[in-house]
Amino acid sequence: MSASVFSLVIWLLIGTLLFGRITLGHLPDDIDGLPRFIICILAGFLAASMLLRFVVWLTQ
Repeated sequence: MSASVFSLVIWLLIGTLLFGRITLGHLPDDIDGLPRFIICILAGFLAASMLLRFVVWLTQ
């Protein structure tokens, strides 16, 4: 695994855990049949990928 792919995976993992944990307490238990935990993982992954894009944009 190259260093850039490893870095991408680490960024997405940290962002998903961080942003997913932050949003966990602010959502109802069930949203359109999906459990709150799944929604938090998706929201965290989206936030982490946006943060990663921003960092890449800054470093170019």
